[in-house]
Amino acid sequence: MRLPIRIQRSCARGWRTPFHAKYVGPGSFYGNPFRVARSARELEVGGELVVASAAEAVARYREWIARTREGRFVAGCAARNLWGLDLACWCKLDQPCHADVLLEIANPRGEREFENPYYRMWDREEAAE
Repeated sequence: MRLPIRIQRSCARGWRTPFHAKYVGPGSFYGNPFRVARSARELEVGGELVVASAAEAVARYREWIARTREGRFVAGCAARNLWGLDLACWCKLDQPCHADVLLEIANPRGEREFENPYYRMWDREEAAE
């Protein structure tokens, strides 16, 4: 058994989101309202929701969750609904992503979650039998 991970979503032919994964990218309820600018011009005129880097987008998302009513609601839903699930997003695996923040919120106990008999039941050897 393992802790939930972040999965990079793909458009490759035949790729499907794994069964025990939830999409949390743009357009979903858990999507990050902040996005990385693709050009300097877009950064200038994009408004407050356009940021310069992925790390800044994650930092602003973490702040948004902590300070706004809507963000706290999303965090509460993540804690209830994403517990034990892998999270899929379009971000590259070597870059920071808001899904990492959601994983921290949904699985706050880390490896101590394994003590719970209901945690990731589909991953257990006993369930395979």
